[in-house]
Amino acid sequence: MKVSQMLAELQQQQQQQQSMLIPRRESSRRKAKEKPKLDSESRSGQADDPNDEMDDELGDSDSDPAWTPVKSSADEDEHKHRRKRGRPPVIFKRGYNKRHSDFLDDSSSSAQQQQQHQPKRPGRKRKNHVEAQRVANSRSSGLGAGGVAGNGGLVGSAEDRSSYSSRSPLADDEIDIAPFKSGEFVVIKTDLDQEYPPLWRIDGKTLLQKYEPFQANGKTLYRNISTYSGWAPQSRYIYQSVPVKFWQQNKEETIVEFLRDQMTVDEGEAITRFMKDTEKYQDNFEVYIQTLISQALDSNFLTEIFQEQDEYFLLNVKKVDEITEERKQRLLSTTKWQSNVITALSTWPCINLLKDNIADRNKTCSGCGRVKLFSRILLYGQPYNSTTLEGCPPDPQVPQEKDFLFCRVCQTKVNLFNKVAHQKYLMFLECARMVAQKRAGDVHKDTTIILNELLADEAMSFMFHAWLARAQLFRDVRAIWAEIDSLHEKVRKKAEKLAAANAAAAAESENKQQEQQSQELEQQQHQHQQQSNFQDNFNNEAAQQQMQQLQQQQQLQMQQEQIRQNQLQRQQLNLQQRLMNGLSYS
Repeated sequence: MKVSQMLAELQQQQQQQQSMLIPRRESSRRKAKEKPKLDSESRSGQADDPNDEMDDELGDSDSDPAWTPVKSSADEDEHKHRRKRGRPPVIFKRGYNKRHSDFLDDSSSSAQQQQQHQPKRPGRKRKNHVEAQRVANSRSSGLGAGGVAGNGGLVGSAEDRSSYSSRSPLADDEIDIAPFKSGEFVVIKTDLDQEYPPLWRIDGKTLLQKYEPFQANGKTLYRNISTYSGWAPQSRYIYQSVPVKFWQQNKEETIVEFLRDQMTVDEGEAITRFMKDTEKYQDNFEVYIQTLISQALDSNFLTEIFQEQDEYFLLNVKKVDEITEERKQRLLSTTKWQSNVITALSTWPCINLLKDNIADRNKTCSGCGRVKLFSRILLYGQPYNSTTLEGCPPDPQVPQEKDFLFCRVCQTKVNLFNKVAHQKYLMFLECARMVAQKRAGDVHKDTTIILNELLADEAMSFMFHAWLARAQLFRDVRAIWAEIDSLHEKVRKKAEKLAAANAAAAAESENKQQEQQSQELEQQQHQHQQQSNFQDNFNNEAAQQQMQQLQQQQQLQMQQEQIRQNQLQRQQLNLQQRLMNGLSYS
């Protein structure tokens, strides 16, 4: 027994020494195993468990030294599903606005909360269940058709929004830089206080190239330098588009002139204010879009609702048409266009813009008559009936003018007029395109199903972009209305300011005339007083002369009387002397 015990102890010591000399093989974390785990956690929304790594190690047996991961059919199907699903195509290139992204964030966060209480099940059914939970959560949180809470605030917390933005970065072709375009020149608004601010040119959708001023032949021009700045959609509000004139453009250098006198004032705050004022027409616009989609599905729809006088559709369509017509008249009130220009722009729904035509530089603008031309506008398209939206031949009694020259200001107004004058027709074409997309997937799909899918408010993956398209349409239309309202307000304020200046100038001129008349009257009174005084003086002198003459006459008479008396005295003396002489002789 002692020997056997000693042998057993020796064997145990040898085993202990071997275990100390030969360490256990460290098992690596297997990516093939980790990836499904991460996918499952991302779907469930749960945090990482610190014990998961220990479980992986316990699951890795040392008995499989040449273990090779093999893709299962379930993983392959799930991977194909993820690749096929991807990011669905966005109907509008302008991207998601804040309101839409918040709606997505709230739906995503609600889905994660629901998944925390659900068992993990891979595959497509789980994702569809999550989408269904999104609908319930979005409705329970008080979301309406527009994805806004009942109190008017945006839904979704800041953490939800940040987590969503980190999960879904936008590609370069999805970055929204509207209203700017690649190749356009902009300036930082705070730099406009400078006499010659630096300019920036949009290079793609992520960079800005700097242009610095320099003097050439007594003129200030701008040329590109090797200085770039990052460009993000959030920074668009600190920039303003500026007009330039190209003087030289080649591979090495680009020289432009900053046309500051032709720059339009940015009315961003006013446009935001006007857009907020038209939010109340969203319900009218929803029925308006429903009508246009129905017309795209059935070409007799508009004709029938007019014949039947269907108030549900007609009142909402009339309301939107009235708002649009009012904006069109406001826009026309800011122009001096002749009737032939207005008729042509109202007849042809499509425009083609041609710039930098040297042969047209010395011609006059068809709208305002100025010489500073900017572009040539070519009109084309199918004339249509504004009520039924059906194509019709142009009026033969109206001259078919399609070619016009416009300055920069009129060209901007032409673009706005085209959008507002043909708003219903252009949106009808967009609705028809949406219907065609739906029918392309299933040519036998019922029109009622297509209509319901395009008008759905749910956040289901196959319905959300229809809602997004309608919301974006409403936003675009309100932006056009707001731009016209801003332009009309600016022209009205300018006219009021000019009228006030003219009134002040007229009042000042009248005051000057009154002062001048008063001065002239005073001068006349002074002259009259002088004449009166002169007359008085003259009269006084004449009276004095008359008095002197009278005095002289009196003195002369007295002298004559004295002489006569002296003569009488002499005669008396002579007579007395003769008498005395006679007595003496006698």
